[in-house]
Amino acid sequence: MKNTILLLFVFLLCGCYSSSKISNRNLAFLYGPNTSYLNPSFKVSHSSEGKSLLHFKFDSNDLLYMKEKEVFEANFDVTIESYSSFESKVVLDTLTKNYNLKNKPGADSDLYHFIEFDNASLSSYLIKVTIYDINRNSKSISYIDINKGNENLPQFFSLKLSDSNIPLFRNHIASDETFVVSHANPETERLWVRYYNRRFPLAAPPHSQKGAQIFSFISDSTFSVEVNSELSFKKPGIYHIQKDTLQKNGVTLFRLHNDFPNLTAANQL
Repeated sequence: MKNTILLLFVFLLCGCYSSSKISNRNLAFLYGPNTSYLNPSFKVSHSSEGKSLLHFKFDSNDLLYMKEKEVFEANFDVTIESYSSFESKVVLDTLTKNYNLKNKPGADSDLYHFIEFDNASLSSYLIKVTIYDINRNSKSISYIDINKGNENLPQFFSLKLSDSNIPLFRNHIASDETFVVSHANPETERLWVRYYNRRFPLAAPPHSQKGAQIFSFISDSTFSVEVNSELSFKKPGIYHIQKDTLQKNGVTLFRLHNDFPNLTAANQL
């Protein structure tokens, strides 16, 4: 009996460890566009209660639908594993959620969900997100840094287009788009915006002796906006939204030319 208990304890202890540190693994597959059928987008937001939300979306047509009792179904799992850093092989926490979809949707069908997770003991850590298509036996793996050190960090801000109820998954907007920005702290009433109208030179060639141009954090203009009000940025440039102007942290939006990401004029190069 004692030997059985000892073996069970060793098994449980080993189950908290992965085979190697993340930094020692070959992660080249993360940059390959054709390594997975799924191409999810992620966004992390924190709440004032200390909880965190992982928002994710992808094209549900990328899932494999199979016929089950006259109905086509797709099944996938989302697993979140928490690590203290890339150098760690100890799994701090694991959460898995299963989803079932019936009837294959039409074209351009974005699937959006969010999962609540929590690791209040750390202000900065790493999560590994695995989306597993059960029918296809295929998975997509992503690594996301979690930062909860102070309320001026990007993950404490929430951005949504005015005509949408889901988070903005990109960091740029068009001139005709309006959006709403909110903050995790319910007592925050106004935010500050630093505007930068900058043109950056072409990157120096490899092994060049020319040093990189240092970015000046002195903004071209500064203004305040009301939390949860409808906003639009008409002038092209960089907009850095902050809760505290004494820090450099905040969330950044780029107002690019209207044809982005396509190049339609020489001055867009």
